[in-house]
Amino acid sequence: MLRPFCVTIDDVDPEECSALVWASTVLEARGLGATELSEWLDDPDTVEGVTAEPASLTDEHVQLWRPAERKVERRPEVLRGTGFHRDDSDFCDDCGLASFGDVGAVCPECGMCSECGHAEDCSHRGGS
Repeated sequence: MLRPFCVTIDDVDPEECSALVWASTVLEARGLGATELSEWLDDPDTVEGVTAEPASLTDEHVQLWRPAERKVERRPEVLRGTGFHRDDSDFCDDCGLASFGDVGAVCPECGMCSECGHAEDCSHRGGS
């Protein structure tokens, strides 16, 4: 059964270089991730410097998004929709999804994401 893994490259900002990898094992996830993220590796023919950890997805999201075949996903809008997040992600107070850069950016004042819109009493409402 495929499981979700968060794959990152050591010493590279995970905001610009990470992927959600659906694989059977950690080693398989590292290999798939290394292929996808090879531009950040010193030696793209190895998995040295590639970290794969179980992804932070709810059971509901795992059941909803689990693909039939191994897959590497990097599109922010898809990652956000799966409930995927990083340890330092900001979360929307309304929908509970994590921000990914500009995708679903969370307002520091009202705690709402760009997709849900600002709270009624937020000074950013209507401005951004």
